[in-house]
Amino acid sequence: MLCARFDCPGEDKLLCADENARSLLPQLSPAADNPCRTRARGAQTILNHEAAIDLPAARADAAGLSIPASKPDIIPSWSFFGKSMDIGAPIRELGPVDGTALRDTVLAQEEQAWHEDNYRQEAFEVHHATQSIVVLFVDIDRWPDIVVKKEPGWPRLADVALPLMNDIISRHYEPGGTVIRAMAAKLVAGGKITPHVDRHPSFHHGHRIHVPISTNPRVRFMIDGRPYRLQVGEAYEINNQLTHSVMNKGSEDRITFIFDYVPREQVASTTGTAPGTAA
Repeated sequence: MLCARFDCPGEDKLLCADENARSLLPQLSPAADNPCRTRARGAQTILNHEAAIDLPAARADAAGLSIPASKPDIIPSWSFFGKSMDIGAPIRELGPVDGTALRDTVLAQEEQAWHEDNYRQEAFEVHHATQSIVVLFVDIDRWPDIVVKKEPGWPRLADVALPLMNDIISRHYEPGGTVIRAMAAKLVAGGKITPHVDRHPSFHHGHRIHVPISTNPRVRFMIDGRPYRLQVGEAYEINNQLTHSVMNKGSEDRITFIFDYVPREQVASTTGTAPGTAA
């Protein structure tokens, strides 16, 4: 059973739905200005489809719907047990996506937004020339426990990023997993990301999705020795277990929204129960 607490004005209640339900939205007031409906989008992904497991209100709250003061930025933790994933190709085209709302929101961010969280640039040398607006990020020091934190980009991008992520997941992947990273990543004009493989184990057990926000003809994205041109309005899965690099020789920044989705079969809850099984 998937449950979530929505403590929005005029609609404070705990909603539950069968794991196969596509959305909790039908249980909420259909009013166009109902803030609960906006917050409900993405609940299935963020709450990891805790099927057949009663979800205490505190866990629903921690998942981002009503945050308890004691843990303002922690999403429920999970234990990892899956094996390494390889999609068997350098890149997989996921087809057209409607990223207009996300693109407009990202491009409207002030310069300060790109410098609020520099962990990625400091922790990974190949990303020194990049800037990020980080929405969600897994605590790699606690891996294989999956502990995902909301980062400074959450209030900036979550409302427009969650619907897009859920749309891609629902059309291409088994539902009920968890997003362990989500961010807008900028490679400035003239910048480069040197050839590398994402080596930390957390990178090898999920689907890495790229949604271009802005690009230019002089961006060269190399995967396994071959160039690829990613287009705005499309989504792609990238094989980050192969050597890849990016060079932006253009005069415009290259911005991509990136998220990592770990499927449900690769995740077990902290109770030792895999999503979708009885506790």
